[in-house]
Amino acid sequence: MKQFFTDLNLYLRFLAGFSLKRLAFIMSILANLKQAIVFLLIQKRGRYVRSFTHTTLIGVMVVSLVLAPLVTSSLRASVNAENVQVENMVIDVTNINREEMIDPYTHISQKPRSSITVYTVKAGDTLSTIADKFNISVDTIKWENNLKIDKIKPGQQLRILPVTGLAHRVKKGETIYSIAKKYKTSPQAIIDFPFNYFKDEETFSLEVGQLLIVPDGIKPQVNQPKTTRLNQAFQGVSKSARGRFLWPAAGVITQRYHWYHRAIDIANPSGPAIKAADSGKVVQAGWTRTHGGYGLYVVISHTNGYKTLYAHLRKLKVKAGDKVSKGQVIGLMGSTGRSTGTHLHFEIILKGKKLNPLGFYK
Repeated sequence: MKQFFTDLNLYLRFLAGFSLKRLAFIMSILANLKQAIVFLLIQKRGRYVRSFTHTTLIGVMVVSLVLAPLVTSSLRASVNAENVQVENMVIDVTNINREEMIDPYTHISQKPRSSITVYTVKAGDTLSTIADKFNISVDTIKWENNLKIDKIKPGQQLRILPVTGLAHRVKKGETIYSIAKKYKTSPQAIIDFPFNYFKDEETFSLEVGQLLIVPDGIKPQVNQPKTTRLNQAFQGVSKSARGRFLWPAAGVITQRYHWYHRAIDIANPSGPAIKAADSGKVVQAGWTRTHGGYGLYVVISHTNGYKTLYAHLRKLKVKAGDKVSKGQVIGLMGSTGRSTGTHLHFEIILKGKKLNPLGFYK
C-alpha cells in the first residue's frame, strides 16, 4: 500500500508538471499569434481594431472557461502531492513599507495615439508643457488650433495631433505626392503612419474629405526656425560612428525614427549603391511584402551583436550566407515593396529591438 501511494504521488507530480509545461507552450503560441495579429492590424491601418477587440474578448472568455478547471485541478493535485501545509501559514506584514505600495502619481499611457485628442487647458499649462506631455512640437499645436500667439488660458480646448506635423482634409484631385509637396515632407512618411487610410493600398489613393495625418509636415508660408525640412537634415552626417557603423548610402534623410517607423529613410533619385554599415554575415536577402512591405531587402548580422537591415532595394548584390566587409556594396537603392519613391529604409537592431540609427552617428 505504501508503494501505491508513493507511485501515485510521483504520477500526480508528473501530471501537474506536464500540464503546466503544456499550458506554457500553448500560451507561447498564443503570444506569437497575438504579435502577428497586432502587426497585421498596424499594416491594415487599424481598420479592424474594433471588430478584432470584440472577437478577442469573447475568445479570451471562452478559453478561460475551458482552461480554468484544468489549470485549477492540476495545481491542486500538485499542492496535494507535495503535502504543502497552509493552514498555519502566517504572513508578516510588519516590515512592509506602506508608502511603497501606493503610487501617488498618475502615469500617462504610452500607447500610440491613432487620432486627434481634445485637451482642456489646466492652470499652469503652457504650449511648451503641453507639447512635451504629448511628445509633439509647439508648432503642431499652434497650426492645428490656428493660434497666432503662444498665450492660452485654463478651460480652453486644444486639438492635439498624434504626431508632430499637420492634419489635412483631402480635396478633389489631391494625392499623397501633392500633399507631401505642399507640406514639405515625404510621401513615404504619410503612408508609413499606420492610422492613415487609403482606398487602394497599392496605389495609395485617397477619398475626398478624409482627414489625413501628415507627419513632420510644415504649414505653408510659415517661417518657423525650430522646424527643419527633413530632406535637408543630416546631409553631412559623419561616416564615423559609435558602434563602428558606416553611413550606408549617399542621399538625404526624408523620414526619421518614430514609434511607428523604427528606422530612417535615405532618399536619392539616382539610385546609388547601398553599402554594408559594418562587416558581418548576410542572414536574410530576398523579397518580402510583409514586415512593412520591405520589397527587396538585406539583413546583416554583425559580430558586435547588432543587425542592420536595408529595404526597398531594386537589385541585390549578395545572398543569404555571404560574408561581407564594411563598406561592401550589397545592393542598389530602389523603390520596391511598400514605397513611394527611390529610397533606403535603414534599421539598426539589437536583441530584437530597433534602435534610432541617428543615435549612432555624429
